[in-house]
Amino acid sequence: MRDREVDEFLEAMPVSIAVELLGGQRGLEQVSDPHVRARALRRAIELKAGTDGGSLQSAARAWRGFGAYVALKELPDGGLPASPILVAAYLEWEAANSSGSAGGSSVANSRRVGLLWLSEKLGFPLGVASPVVLATANPAQIREWRREDPQGRQRKTAGSLPVAYYCHFEFLAKAKTPSPVREFVRSMITFSHVMSVRAKDTLRTVPCKDATDHANVISGWSYFSKDGDAMQTFAPAEGFLGPFTWWKEHHKLVSKWGKVLVGYKIRYGGGNSILHAEDDEPMVAADGKTPCVMPKVQMLASLKGVCAMPPLSLSPEQYLELELSSHSNHGSPSDMLEFMGSICPFADAPFTRDDSREIGHWLRRETEQQGRGTAEAVPQRRGAKPAQSAGNANQSTEMVGVYSSGANRCGRREKQIAVRTRWVRAVRAAIEADGDWTKLERSREDWKILVSPSGDADHTLEGIPEGVVPVDID
Repeated sequence: MRDREVDEFLEAMPVSIAVELLGGQRGLEQVSDPHVRARALRRAIELKAGTDGGSLQSAARAWRGFGAYVALKELPDGGLPASPILVAAYLEWEAANSSGSAGGSSVANSRRVGLLWLSEKLGFPLGVASPVVLATANPAQIREWRREDPQGRQRKTAGSLPVAYYCHFEFLAKAKTPSPVREFVRSMITFSHVMSVRAKDTLRTVPCKDATDHANVISGWSYFSKDGDAMQTFAPAEGFLGPFTWWKEHHKLVSKWGKVLVGYKIRYGGGNSILHAEDDEPMVAADGKTPCVMPKVQMLASLKGVCAMPPLSLSPEQYLELELSSHSNHGSPSDMLEFMGSICPFADAPFTRDDSREIGHWLRRETEQQGRGTAEAVPQRRGAKPAQSAGNANQSTEMVGVYSSGANRCGRREKQIAVRTRWVRAVRAAIEADGDWTKLERSREDWKILVSPSGDADHTLEGIPEGVVPVDID
């Protein structure tokens, strides 16, 4: 949980830095009450920690590594203030002693980013913002490492979700009895699967009520990791197995929470998975009322645990082979539309490249960035033409993303609902024509039913063993 990350960081934070953050000697003279100072310091750390403490956790790892290096070299005062050459020497040491997938270069760069965060956000006296440090650890090193062996060192990509994966979640969501697992899968379906939102970005999603058709339309405000701005997302309240009859009930719950994924206390030995939650009530923040957001590590463990449940029953080896990640929920719908294209016999019309981009939010994100004059925020690819000015008349079509989004505008909402409705209904028709989703293969090979007429797709997956279907499923 984020509270734990904050507690651990406060314990490791040097007293001298804490004093300076609170205003130095003058601040100590003006406010000497230790309780007031402790509360103020904690609030400051919480403010910068990130939604689930991920940013703070990364920075804490870098700080622990730096501390270990300073202790090894027996430097006085904990190595503070740290000169650029000291930081560079530490990063070089990290790279030499790491065995990461990118030969240690990714670890060193990650530690540099963590120390930079500490310097910029909390005022740690670390000389990180220096070309000496950047030359020692930077993203370009990872690219160079890959170029040495383009085939063997390809960038890992998140695997797309099998059809059976979506169906499995929707199957479990129909459970009548409330439970952490049921609420988790319902939130993943509504605010990640059908929304094309990264699982980790779902942690920051805020539910809202669709002003026009709340009973049949899901809506929320999502914050994309690579975008930063809030974006309202829309999707029909239906999936591959039919309408979400439980949607209104679930919306009331997440509205009460104020978030869509909440964290639970896990029993000892439960491996962070909500399958081993101690009780049905989420953990609450220090105020004793506000539910805590689910930590990313708990979300990832829970996704894996849910996939191991029947009827999908993915083994650890099968889950690993699929190469799924939190990004899979975002990219899978676009990939699926590209796959179906013009050859899907179950769609009312061919799926186009614009459909793929619309369902992945790429049209909106690109046009809003350029329309607001922030195209320079997106790194220019090597060989690409410079971004045009937002005021260029040739960009009139790119302004569509701006003029069709936001309050009192309907264009993007209608396009999002339309393309997602076509997508889920085409897949549903393919599943119905095939007969039984539980007999699909435990891999992306099950996508072949999307382009094969009824009866043409072969299956290797056995049916659900008797006795494993939950008794409280409709």
